Amino acid sequence: MTTSSNCAAGREPHRSAKSMSGAFRTLLLGSAIIGSLCVGAVATETRLTEKDLAGRWNAQNRALILDIAPCGGRWCGVQVTDDTCGATVMQLDLVPDEHGVHFTGRLELAAPTQPYVVRASLVRLPDGTLTVHMVGSTGPDFDPFRRTFPFSAMMVRLGEPACAPSPKTS
Repeated sequence: MTTSSNCAAGREPHRSAKSMSGAFRTLLLGSAIIGSLCVGAVATETRLTEKDLAGRWNAQNRALILDIAPCGGRWCGVQVTDDTCGATVMQLDLVPDEHGVHFTGRLELAAPTQPYVVRASLVRLPDGTLTVHMVGSTGPDFDPFRRTFPFSAMMVRLGEPACAPSPKTS
């Protein structure tokens, strides 16, 4: 029969070993409580959905305001100038993605110019600000591996949309 040297000598285990196991249990219990609180905080954080795209959006790097709202199974953007509703200039479709909320579609800002094929990503900044990052290029398809994009905008949500989209782009 194998026994520890303390037991073989007929001595009680050292008291610091007993208190160490109690401290270890307390440490484990404390870690479990803190861990469950952290997981609970992450689980309750609101995840973005496609419905968060609805709103009035202002581009931070150009003179562009869009009211984005659902239209016929898609998302449409109406250009707003001086608080006046203009033409429907954008149509987006949701792209299923487990890493975020993304859309692809078309943006046509001026009638004589070529439309942009765009990709828009809905992002919440660390300070809680809701933004849409949009990049686009001319041509038939969106190429995410381009080095530069002729159209790039970071848009910040101003409020609820006030302009109703028409299903056709201008």
